[in-house]
Amino acid sequence: EIEVYAAELKDLDTEQYRWTVDFRVSKGSYIRALARDIGQAAGTVAHLSALRRTTSGAFRVQNAHRIETIEQACVTDPLAVADYFTCAGVPSFEPQGRRVSADNDSALPESCLYRLQPEDFDSREGLRIVSRPRLAEAAVALGTFDGVHEGHRALLQAAVAEAQGRGLLSVAVTFDPLPAAVIRPASAPAYLMTVDERCAAIRNCGIDEVIVVDFTPAFAQREAAWFVEQFLPTVVRPRVLLAGRNFRLGRGGECDVAGLDVLAQKNGMDFIVHDLIKDDTGEVISSTRLRAAVLGK
Repeated sequence: EIEVYAAELKDLDTEQYRWTVDFRVSKGSYIRALARDIGQAAGTVAHLSALRRTTSGAFRVQNAHRIETIEQACVTDPLAVADYFTCAGVPSFEPQGRRVSADNDSALPESCLYRLQPEDFDSREGLRIVSRPRLAEAAVALGTFDGVHEGHRALLQAAVAEAQGRGLLSVAVTFDPLPAAVIRPASAPAYLMTVDERCAAIRNCGIDEVIVVDFTPAFAQREAAWFVEQFLPTVVRPRVLLAGRNFRLGRGGECDVAGLDVLAQKNGMDFIVHDLIKDDTGEVISSTRLRAAVLGK
């Protein structure tokens, strides 16, 4: 069985009887078979005249390098190439902590794994240079962190303290768009911060690196075990996971902090649950309350 998450008609050529459709599908899908099925459903026949894959897992075609660029880089700066592919999710090289160069803006790897800040960019001899987080042992704080309120800051500062005490990198993993905006678009919450403001506020808590995960409909269908066991290890080596007591992960919020604790231990990580912070009235400080206050509700 396969799953089609989205199908968008991009263009219709009535003279050539041609549709251009953008599909988002699960692993193992055959677009040729979808074309056949669409033709049958329309009472006729259909086949592919062209097929282009634009996304595969963490990779996007707009982040791709030309083969010639990679071949040249392998000659001139092989360590940078190794570092890039490690950070991009191909764990076949050891990272060297180097910078990655690209010979054109379109090759800049602003992938779904990272949303890089303007201060991470500079130019040198006509090249665009971008700093990448390294594949390093880390204490990882998980959360949406919209608003980076007092409760968020307490969790992030706990991650920093844990990292410093163990000699690890402190990393925050957040999500954009807000998960609720993808899962329940009709009742999507208002944003307290832009993603850039959120990243800056997270870094102000002392966090070394911020990873912004592109929360797509396909990502929303992933299980918590996949996130912990397969996704996170492509960008960091988690030694400690931290989350607020009300944090949930995985398709339909399947995994609460108790389940995360089991997953963490299974994969050789420690898991720390951070208690929610309350205000002077005894109410939990939350993004939901902040939004209500801002909107005067």
